[in-house]
Amino acid sequence: MPNLRSSVYGWKSVWMDLADEAKGEFKEDGNVARVRVPMTPWTVTFEMNSKGKNHSKILLPFIAKSDFEFEIYNRNWIADAQKKFGLQDIIVGYDEFDRDFIIKGNDEAKVKKLYSSENLREMIHLQKAVRLSIHKNGALKQYGNVPSGVHVLVFEEDEAINSFDRLISLLELFRATMTQLCEMGVASTGDPNFQI
Repeated sequence: MPNLRSSVYGWKSVWMDLADEAKGEFKEDGNVARVRVPMTPWTVTFEMNSKGKNHSKILLPFIAKSDFEFEIYNRNWIADAQKKFGLQDIIVGYDEFDRDFIIKGNDEAKVKKLYSSENLREMIHLQKAVRLSIHKNGALKQYGNVPSGVHVLVFEEDEAINSFDRLISLLELFRATMTQLCEMGVASTGDPNFQI
């Protein structure tokens, strides 16, 4: 019963449950805990840094076919104020989605294509908070020698994710996002030969 165990024992138990359920592996090294989950041909890494304030990341390295980058996060009063000073906010054409999220990117047409997927929009809306982006390989340098052309899909949250159901929903969000990126010709279905 992953949900019962998770609700009783906290985030570490939740992450161990995820590793068991998703046929992944749980490892702890000092203040950093990781769960690596296979999502053929990729590996999704859930990373929790408990030094100071808890910080959760989910990372999926992939072979990029283009230099497409984007970032989506929940709209708030700070972002609304920044928009008055030129903060980019791409309108994708879905009123509720455009109202709730700030979306930035280096190719407006590709951003609109990415979020034309109703399934993907619904999965994002189901999250209590979202900060999802693609970064070029420079964002991975702390993890070792990154092969050329490898980019990373990243989700970040400034707290421990301690809900098993939420971790599973984020795993599915990554699957849906990568499916859309591959269909758009942004990402390759090849193995990036790089793990975090």
